[in-house]
Amino acid sequence: MTPLDDPPIARSSAEIAASIPRFKDEARAICQEAASPGEALERLVREERLAEALWFVAYALPKRMMVWWATLCVGSATKDHSLDQSEEAVTKRMVDWVMKPCPTCGQHVREARESVGDRSPFARLADAFGPMAGTDEAHGRGLITAGLLSLSTYRGRDYKGTIRRFLELGLEVSRGEHLWPETADA
Repeated sequence: MTPLDDPPIARSSAEIAASIPRFKDEARAICQEAASPGEALERLVREERLAEALWFVAYALPKRMMVWWATLCVGSATKDHSLDQSEEAVTKRMVDWVMKPCPTCGQHVREARESVGDRSPFARLADAFGPMAGTDEAHGRGLITAGLLSLSTYRGRDYKGTIRRFLELGLEVSRGEHLWPETADA
């Protein structure tokens, strides 16, 4: 059994799949047949549906955990490269939002985004903060997933290996590992 079978994931795999707007029918069917979110994720990965597995984790995790997971993915994908100043600013603002969510934190992320090129994975991640902070959380989750998919090939990274690492990080976050400092010991 995987960590997605325990709280904080309170929805069924079918409910999670139904909430993902651009989920492929085959992936949706896997999730509907699965007995639990953990089983659905295992099947998606086993069948090499890595992008769908990434979407699934992004929509399964509670919002704050999902954004934190995205920041961990950024760190994982960029650990061998130094970020430029604008990429670092976006990442720092995302971390600030998780550490202490506030009404202006999303605006700070969007302001940092203005210095990043439109095709950058960091732009896609930053673009998610308007919808995430407002009423269109599903759209924000989609933008973060798109940013992670783009980040998976950042500076020549191995797509499958990077996505698998992102999925591992998502499972670890769902178990309460690698949480932001204020709740890591709680």
